Amino acid sequence: MNRHLEIMEWIHATLVFSLFIPLVYAIVTLTPAEGTLVFYLKCLLVAVPVVVTGITVKRVKLLSVYILVCLALLAVIYGLVAGLPQLMGGSGFVGAPVVCYRIGMLAETVIIAGIRLVDRVKRKRYESRRETDPFAPHTESFLNRPSMSNGYFIVMYFIGIFFNSKLLCDCALFSAIVYLFLALAYTFFGTTEQYLMLNKRTKGIPKKRLYAVSGGMVCLYAALLLVVVVPSFLLINARRYTDVREWFGDVPLVPSAYESDMEFQAPNADMGGLPELLLESMDEAPEPSKVWEVLFWGLGIAMAIVIVWGIVMAIKKIFEDFRRELDENGDRIEDLEEETGGKRIAAAAREQDSETIKIKRLYKRTIRKHRKERPAVYEAPTEIEAKAGLAEDAAMQELHVKYERVRYGG
Repeated sequence: MNRHLEIMEWIHATLVFSLFIPLVYAIVTLTPAEGTLVFYLKCLLVAVPVVVTGITVKRVKLLSVYILVCLALLAVIYGLVAGLPQLMGGSGFVGAPVVCYRIGMLAETVIIAGIRLVDRVKRKRYESRRETDPFAPHTESFLNRPSMSNGYFIVMYFIGIFFNSKLLCDCALFSAIVYLFLALAYTFFGTTEQYLMLNKRTKGIPKKRLYAVSGGMVCLYAALLLVVVVPSFLLINARRYTDVREWFGDVPLVPSAYESDMEFQAPNADMGGLPELLLESMDEAPEPSKVWEVLFWGLGIAMAIVIVWGIVMAIKKIFEDFRRELDENGDRIEDLEEETGGKRIAAAAREQDSETIKIKRLYKRTIRKHRKERPAVYEAPTEIEAKAGLAEDAAMQELHVKYERVRYGG
């Protein structure tokens, strides 16, 4: 199952980076000669550096070897985007779109290799820090985080609309649809495996039955999503574009004529304005209804009250969370209230320092060294030590006192 999740992460990174070159084409107003579909398939070539660097960064231990692999990868990518077309009988003339595509593929390869290297360094630092601090935070790379709430493709789609680029809109639309089902599957398998890992000691329904029941619901949800996204394909030709680069250009003025007494005269048809007949046929705007005006004012005041109340409650919740403490497992301690007296009972949290971790780790290592089978969850420390043959050991007795102090409190 981990291999399936890793493949989904590779597809996630490929879809993200496949829109970089279409974005550049939209900004500099380039058009591919091979058409949208073929050009998009060429952009998916970024899957090669995604997969190669993903495998290499996990299996290679030396930095020099990783750099050599990345250099060889750059040579392969350049051969695929430049050398292979020449071998297949391509013309010697290279236009601006082709140059932009080749530079974009090489730049994406370098960026992906750099991100993988930085993630590897962060991962090693986290693993070394986790030995002394088990609650050390770790941020996963964006290359390995498919999410249903990712708005990257929506942003790219609107950029294509505002830059009058049908190419970017079509690529972003197809990537968004594929990514939607990919993130749904990744979330399903990831959360199910995490649930099974956390509840591996719990005897419940079998693993296959859990996947069958929850998988059926996921398939039903995916079918509903498919029904929602189908109209987007049918309305591709009805898409309206604009160009933000023309919004701030010179605005032509409508010519107007003025009489000798400086009174404004509406432009006529000869001046390029609206016809006089159209202006004469226009009626005055009706007065708004008092009822609707009261309703709109009431709705606006109600919304303002709700927003202010929400802000006040959010600030209050932040202060309450700040004052509360956390227990040794990182769980928030809630205030308990007695049913009769109404007196609040606040549980005190004991921080788990490095000395506590060392004592627990030493105790576990000592027990595992003298006892083959794993202790049961119901066994007390005295029973565990007796079955390990350490009941009469003086050093174990001293460690027993320290272990009970850090486990059950002083």
